[in-house]
Amino acid sequence: MAFHASFPHGCTTDKHQLFVPFMARLSGCIFQIDQGDYFLLMRAKREELLEQGVPDPSDKDVPKHITFDEVGRHCKRATRGIEETMSLIQELIASLDSERGK
Repeated sequence: MAFHASFPHGCTTDKHQLFVPFMARLSGCIFQIDQGDYFLLMRAKREELLEQGVPDPSDKDVPKHITFDEVGRHCKRATRGIEETMSLIQELIASLDSERGK
């Protein structure tokens, strides 16, 4: 399976309701976020939530308040290896091609 940088252009429209979630999952197949940076972002976001009056935000709640832009600004990303990337993309496509994906 050859992967090309113009893969998103194969999609017929970015207006489709699943375009954004699909592209986010595809990005997750290709890139990995530095976990140390993400931990620091989580800690900063927890402090921000406390300052806004959210009482004791849990580890499950904090990521819900972190935006894609914040991750992009504060966390380093690196590409995964070829084999891992291809495997994850194949899993993504298979999940969408299954009964659950329909």
